[in-house]
Amino acid sequence: MNRVLVGVFAGILVLVVFGLFSRRGGARAGYATLVAGLGVWAYATWIGGWGCPCLISLVAALGAFLWVGLTESRGAWIPGEQ
Repeated sequence: MNRVLVGVFAGILVLVVFGLFSRRGGARAGYATLVAGLGVWAYATWIGGWGCPCLISLVAALGAFLWVGLTESRGAWIPGEQ
């Protein structure tokens, strides 16, 4: 269980830092960051056997946040709202 929390930590760290110090990103960027951090960490640890999965997942989470955060629009249509 503790090993999985390390993968989620990369995404959470990126979300907290960018959430506190920038106005970029929204819900989609947050979800993409968490999924990228955990997914890359799990792949790097169990399948790929890479040497530094924590650092790689941190870079992947940062990249996912920046990519989705810059491409998502602030005025996007939300289901249920008019």
